Amino acid sequence: MNKYSLFSLIATCLLSSCATNTTDKGSDLHNSSCDSLQMSAEQMVNDTLWQLGSHCEFSLKDSASAYLYYKQSADMGNAIGYYMLGHALQHGIGVEENAQLSDEAYRKSVAMLNLLLDQNDEKVLLNFLGSAYYWGDGVPQDRTNAAQLYLRSAELGNPETQYKIATCYEQGIGVDQNINKAMYWYQESAKQGWPDAEKRLNQ
Repeated sequence: MNKYSLFSLIATCLLSSCATNTTDKGSDLHNSSCDSLQMSAEQMVNDTLWQLGSHCEFSLKDSASAYLYYKQSADMGNAIGYYMLGHALQHGIGVEENAQLSDEAYRKSVAMLNLLLDQNDEKVLLNFLGSAYYWGDGVPQDRTNAAQLYLRSAELGNPETQYKIATCYEQGIGVDQNINKAMYWYQESAKQGWPDAEKRLNQ
């Protein structure tokens, strides 16, 4: 069983447990805890869908399944699911290219990401929002803003955005060129095993 199937199984078990136990225990405390647990389980399933789609697209090379998982995640209201759906529609991954629908999905994703990040910084969300501004997906391209978002994510320990901000510093994209900062972030990313960072340091 791969990790995506395992996540789904755990979440399903949590939801089933809540469903069977709430009728037996009527305390407000139990119901409140179970509601929180159910929301966590639903979020786990939701996040697993876009991750599974990414796994299908990039590892299994199964574009049709990737699109279906991205769409399911978006239909459940997941911000990253909408971003990946926009990506699929833009590049024709498991579906015909559709620039209008792609832009709509990207715009929904960016709006949701901004709303979520108003509440708290989260390194994965910052990464996707940074990419939206870097490439101009659903928003006007703004690589200065992208670099700032990548840096916030990198400071929270995301190895992917540590690599991305290192590249920005090395090439002067959205920030002043600074080789020392570039090397620092390449090293931080490589410490966590990010392959592109390791490859760059070995060049």
